[in-house]
Order: sequence, then C-alpha cells, then structure tokens
Amino acid sequence: MPYDPPTLDGKIHEDAKRAIRDLSQFGNALEHRVSALDARTLALARLPALRVDLSQLTARVDAIQREVQVVIVGGTGTALVFTPGSIVFVGAGGAYAQDNANLFWDATNKRLALGGLFDLSAAAAGQIKFPVSPNASADPNTLDDYEEGSWTPVIGGNGGTSGQTYTAQVGRYVKIGKMVIVQFRAILSAKGIITGSAEIQGLPFNTEGITNLFASGNMIWERLATTWVNVIVAASDSASAFQILGAPAAATGNGTALATADINNDSAFSGAICYRTDT
Repeated sequence: MPYDPPTLDGKIHEDAKRAIRDLSQFGNALEHRVSALDARTLALARLPALRVDLSQLTARVDAIQREVQVVIVGGTGTALVFTPGSIVFVGAGGAYAQDNANLFWDATNKRLALGGLFDLSAAAAGQIKFPVSPNASADPNTLDDYEEGSWTPVIGGNGGTSGQTYTAQVGRYVKIGKMVIVQFRAILSAKGIITGSAEIQGLPFNTEGITNLFASGNMIWERLATTWVNVIVAASDSASAFQILGAPAAATGNGTALATADINNDSAFSGAICYRTDT
C-alpha cells in the first residue's frame, strides 16, 4: 500500500482532542477541590452552633445532677428530672420516685424538711448528736443543744473559799437548750475558811443574764451549827454560784444568807435545781 503521511489538519485534530481531555480532567479535579472546600466551609459555619449545642448539653447534665440529690441504687425507673431538692427513692414497682411533701432538702437554709413524724424507734436508731459548742438559734421552736456531764459542788463563800475537805462531793447535770438541771451532794469533813455569805459554787453553766430573773430551789441540809426552819439555794442573773439562804425561825421570808458561823466541819447539802443559762 502506498504511504499516506498525516496531514496537518489531522495532527491539529489529535492535539485538540488531547487538550480537551486534559481540560476535562482538570475540571473534574477542580470540581472535587471545590466540593471539599464547600464541605469544610459548611463545617466551619456549623461550628458555633455545635458549640452552643455542647454548652446546652453540659448545662442540662449539670441541671440533672443538681435536681437528683440522692438516688438509691436499684429500681427500674427511667425518670431523670426531679424537683430541685428532691430526695429520690425507689417507689412502687421499683421506679424512682419523690415525695416532697414528706421529705425534702432545703438548700437555701441547709436543712432537711420532714412533713411527718420523725421516728427514731428503729433498733439501730434512737440517738441525736449535737456539736460540742452549741450552734445557737434565735428561733424559739428550735432545739440547738443537749449535753450531759458532771460538775464539782463546792461549799464556799462569796468573799473567799479555801481549805475545805470533803467526805463526798458529787454533781451531775443535763442541759437541754438553755435549760440546765443540776443535781449535787456535798458533805464536808473540814469547812476550812468560808468568807462572806455561804454558797454552792462550781455550777457547770452561769445563770441567764436577765435582770430580776432568779433561779431558786429547796435542798436538804444536815448538821448545821445553827437551827433553821427552811434552807434554799438561789441565784441572780449571770451567777456562777448558788447563794445558800433560809429562815432561822418562822418569818415572812427566807432570804437570810448563811455564813461560816452557821456551818460545821461535817455539814452537808444536797439538792436538784433547774435554771436557765445564756448559752
């Protein structure tokens, strides 16, 4: 067959086809690049919204943690939203429940609110513990202290006390709120030096600091040096001791103070007195 060399038009045609193919491939690659760029742009545009969604989710989790104060392990309940302050327990059918009318935590006043009887009759219960230093309350319906202890009664004088010895010297007290109940017995074996008016000293708490509010009570007296028809103890406001007062004979009052001359080396006093204190 005779040789037919390519014409110029044919070579141009092939070059054009190749250029169109290259251009098409470039276009496809560019389109992919644009699509990827659009996706990244969309993701960046969505980022603030995602941050808001995450913030709202975090706030919701925090709210749930605040709302659910206590969840007893067990039960099949699925509720997650409760009234703030609710104490959650396993109710009927094993579902989580709340009973705010009868049991509720008051976060503002830091107290547990009970709507019914506070029952301490269970075998492992029956005790309420108060702090060593009372957290005094101004609320007249709030019990803020309870304490039991011992104290040492001293037979002395408001002007001086020294040299006493005792056969017995014992005292006990119970403090409920501001009310103090003291019990004591003191038997001298030597009266030592008693200066001024006779007293029972060493009270566990001072009397309440209210003017003209006296604490007083009867007591047993034994083996005094003088005769008396009545002997009591009494204390004015903010006192740390009981005065020993009495009536040596039939009289219109019993406010005569005993002194050292009225007390023997073996005199004894016993009593149980109730009084108020400031603390």
